[in-house]
Amino acid sequence: MNVQTAERIADAPLPTGAKLRMRQNLLVQFWRFARINLKMMRIIFSGHD
Repeated sequence: MNVQTAERIADAPLPTGAKLRMRQNLLVQFWRFARINLKMMRIIFSGHD
């Protein structure tokens, strides 16, 4: 890894504690999974008349 890439990684924002807890919460993960699947199904079924 070159110096410029290492600097860009070091300067990247870190997630907050609340964001990390939310990403690890199984209920939140399930909700997001269900929501994206419902959105995909809506798009798929809207294309089939």
